[in-house]
Order: sequence, then structure tokens, then C-alpha cells
Amino acid sequence: MRTEWEANHILGFSDLKFASEFFNVKDVRFWHIIGYLGAHLKTLAPLLDRLDRALEQIPLVQRMAWIFTFELHSRK
Repeated sequence: MRTEWEANHILGFSDLKFASEFFNVKDVRFWHIIGYLGAHLKTLAPLLDRLDRALEQIPLVQRMAWIFTFELHSRK
């Protein structure tokens, strides 16, 4: 589901660790563990979205997310 360019440029946890050497890393969030299936199972999309929000809170399960985002703040 990703283009070749996207697949070659995915940020991972090692990149997050590297960034933390220079910035304060804040608000790490995880997105789409199973909710992306809603695109194929439209009638189940609301249920999958609710399940996603619950699964995204479980520490080890979070790492299975399709996407994670974070904020980098300068150190002053």
C-alpha cells in the first residue's frame, strides 16, 4: 500500500532515538493498527476505529501501528 519511495523513507524508532539526542521528543502517537481495514470493510469501519483507539494505548501493541507521529521541540 506504500509507494517504493515511501517504503524507502519510513522513519523508525531508531530515527526517533537519534532525534532525541538533539531535540526534546514529545507527543508520540500511534495510528492505525487495524482501523485501516475499514477502507475494505466499510460497515465495520466505526467499530474498527473504536478498537484502534483502544489498541493504540497498549504499549507493546502500539509498535504494530501503521503510522506513528511525534513532535520535536528545540532544547533551550
